[in-house]
Amino acid sequence: PRLYFSVLAFFGLLAGAGWNWLQSKVLAGVRVRRLIGVAILLVGGLLLVNDTISLSASNPLGVVLGTNSKENYRLTNLGYHELAMRSIRELPENSRVLMLWEPKAFYAPLTTEPDTWIIRFKTDWQRLKSTDRVLDDWETRGYTHVLVYQTGVGLVQATDPDYTPEIWQGLQETLARLRLVKSLDNIYLLYELP
Repeated sequence: PRLYFSVLAFFGLLAGAGWNWLQSKVLAGVRVRRLIGVAILLVGGLLLVNDTISLSASNPLGVVLGTNSKENYRLTNLGYHELAMRSIRELPENSRVLMLWEPKAFYAPLTTEPDTWIIRFKTDWQRLKSTDRVLDDWETRGYTHVLVYQTGVGLVQATDPDYTPEIWQGLQETLARLRLVKSLDNIYLLYELP
């Protein structure tokens, strides 16, 4: 979906042309333009109400006014992701973390590499085809830890047929060779490379 941004201008032109065409159309004695105008106002109003409710629930004003800490705000709004980032920040200073199935690195140290396209392990496995070579490659690239987002793994396992059973077996073998440092309710798993 995020890649459709490039065609947004084209869709804007189409919408403008459609709006122009509808200016003169009449349906059951009512100008279509008015019906669509009311629909646009209704949708806009509902979006405004929804965004207002969401904004008040997340309470960013509390951070601005000093009644809520930034850490508590992030924990409330990001949940386990914030706990995972705290775990990464608590690692020794020279640590470098590779994230698997987690594209967001909000508040992580700059030495953390997110899995932006959610294909990192798949491409590493297809290129190297062995646990030893994958671990050697990660070590060569300077990684000291691996953070695995289990919810992301489950989503990809259920929806992406490009991940073969061989890749999933390779993941299990690779993770079995790492030392588990921390588990956040089995949602995020932080491992240390051997």
